[in-house]
Amino acid sequence: MKNIFKILILSLSLLLITGTVGDAKEIAPPNVELQGNAEGIVYIPGDEPFLEFKGIVPGDKIKRRLVLSNKFTDSYEIFIRAERISEKEEYDLLEKLMMKIEHNDGTLHEGDATGEYSIKENVSLGKINPGESKKLVAEVELDGKSTGNEYKNKSGEVKWIFTAVRTPSEDKATGGDTSNNNQSNNNSSGINSSSKPPKTGDNGILGYLIVIVSCFIVFKVINRKGRKA
Repeated sequence: MKNIFKILILSLSLLLITGTVGDAKEIAPPNVELQGNAEGIVYIPGDEPFLEFKGIVPGDKIKRRLVLSNKFTDSYEIFIRAERISEKEEYDLLEKLMMKIEHNDGTLHEGDATGEYSIKENVSLGKINPGESKKLVAEVELDGKSTGNEYKNKSGEVKWIFTAVRTPSEDKATGGDTSNNNQSNNNSSGINSSSKPPKTGDNGILGYLIVIVSCFIVFKVINRKGRKA
């Protein structure tokens, strides 16, 4: 009886471990904020922050990438903006860091890392159709010619904010369905209840519960038969 119980527990543990790995939900870095349905569209590979300016010396380059992948059933327009977190200083590192952000359609921003003139407000990364993917690459360089020891051990912090806004389909845009079009206009935050989101780990919880209950029932039945015998 003990051996059967151990086998059931071991099987259940292996199932939970493998299932959790397969259904794990990707978490955005701490310096990235996802708004609207961007949580199901914007993915940052790796565990490092998207762009973090710490311990940089003249001549250093930082390159980060992210993927925009629409797994929803509706099209979305993706916006990006940069929000400066660290206070401006006399020898300001963010003003000396030259940044270039590119995506599939061309250059989004080229200038200082504060994004003061181009991405301080929302800038569109374009429309992402269902099943479509785009790659965004950001490269930052600290110019060695115009910097000295006064920038040594400096740091700068920027929060990157991505927002997804659902765009009406072509039939809605031509007036084919006015009721749904009104719903799209009212849903300016970009959160769409009718759009099917990508599957996450929450969908596997019910299956785990069913397995646990089934194992418990089987154990009870075997235990009762053992007592009668």
